[in-house]
Amino acid sequence: MSRKRIHQRSDTTEADVVDALTRDVPEIAFDIIQIVRVAIDGRQCKVAVTTEQPGVCVTGACVGVRGHRIRTIAHELGMDNIGIVAYSAHIETYLTNAIIARGAHPLSVHIVDAPGQVARMVFDAEDRSIGPTQFARAIGTRGSNVRLASALTGWSIYLCTPLCREGHCVHPGATSLRVAS
Repeated sequence: MSRKRIHQRSDTTEADVVDALTRDVPEIAFDIIQIVRVAIDGRQCKVAVTTEQPGVCVTGACVGVRGHRIRTIAHELGMDNIGIVAYSAHIETYLTNAIIARGAHPLSVHIVDAPGQVARMVFDAEDRSIGPTQFARAIGTRGSNVRLASALTGWSIYLCTPLCREGHCVHPGATSLRVAS
């Protein structure tokens, strides 16, 4: 069965993403997996999912074998990428799950202001391999990864390096920045 591409531009809505996931992921259609939130930034998207059923891998079910399900849905919607994020009621875990991109894992997550929903995440900024640093991966292309993670979680996320001290951030290649402490 051939699928028609719904959108050629970045005019995909949250409802479009929910409809496509519900149609193409049986675990969502049968309410085994629930969609918590959808965040869209241009042609990039992140979707938080959860389940109450033990033994179900929410990300694996949505992504499919070798990513086939999610690539098909992304293509159908005209999206470059749809990231599936495991929701967690534990905010540090949820923030970590939302920001992880291409191997970028935070060294630490600090809740700066819980009522104001502000968090600071520390990433390694040392260049240990070919390609972007963990810090650069967390930021994403033109800031898209951190914007999506913030929109998905509803939290303001400040990215820092281990060089950040006493409210001043030092990011390699950038000037010193003042951050929430």
